[in-house]
Amino acid sequence: MYNSSRVWSPPPPSYRTVRNEEAGLSDERTPLKPLATRGKRLATLKVLAFIFVVALLAFHLVSDYTNTNRTDVQDRIRRREDMERAKRIEGEELRRKLAHQQEDKKRRLAYEEEDKRRKVEREREERTIQARLVAVARREDAVWAKEDAILADEERRKRAELVWWDLTSEKRCLGYEKRMYHAELLNVPASEDAHGWCMKTSIDIHGITYDHPELCTSELIDGAVKTIGHWTVSSNEPTCKTWWGDHKKKDCFGAHKRRVEAKLFNHQEPWDNWAEMCFSTPSEFAWQKFDHPDTCENKGRDGIVGSWFIEVDESECP
Repeated sequence: MYNSSRVWSPPPPSYRTVRNEEAGLSDERTPLKPLATRGKRLATLKVLAFIFVVALLAFHLVSDYTNTNRTDVQDRIRRREDMERAKRIEGEELRRKLAHQQEDKKRRLAYEEEDKRRKVEREREERTIQARLVAVARREDAVWAKEDAILADEERRKRAELVWWDLTSEKRCLGYEKRMYHAELLNVPASEDAHGWCMKTSIDIHGITYDHPELCTSELIDGAVKTIGHWTVSSNEPTCKTWWGDHKKKDCFGAHKRRVEAKLFNHQEPWDNWAEMCFSTPSEFAWQKFDHPDTCENKGRDGIVGSWFIEVDESECP
């Protein structure tokens, strides 16, 4: 039997061998030698420090190599960019230079073309001026020659003493106070232009001077060709001076108009043309002047009758 009053005491410590996991060794004396354990730990720390230093050194080496490589790459990129920029600048300079050269060439060609055009235009103007001067000189020569020819012709006509012979009036009248005359031109030399001299020779008829005939003809009279001048005389022809008389008012003709009728006197039949004389004879009546009638009618024994349609008051012809 055991005594219940005995004091309990712990069992003695066990000295079993324990594996040293840090050193990787199994020694029964390890727990009994703490100094050796601390030395091993210190060695382990040194190894770790060495590894850390080596790793750090390797990191620095790799970093330096990387930085160096990166710097080289950047330098190469920078040099390539500088080369590309230089090439681009050189290309731009070359293009600008070519553009300037082309512009200068165009400007030079344009200037040469303009100079050539001006030269051609100046030559054309000079030719035109020269042609005008030649034309003016020729015209002046022609005018002088013509004037000389006119003066010489005038001198020859004066020396020939041209005269109009046998001035004769025609029987018929051409119109109111209008009659034809003709005469023969004498003393024209056979070598001269008879027609031209005829158209330049003046004559006096009824006190009026006519510088030249209206017409010159060459007619065969008595076996000889004679130069005949013709004139239309419109004054001092009493046998051609017809007049209107015996005016009579007739019926109304339209609104505010009345027909007035009159007879033609001094008509020389059968030579005169009654229509020509009627339509060329003026008249005055009802305080008005009329150059000719509106209508003409040949009534045989009753003579030539002209009619006018004059305006009258509304009370006379509504």
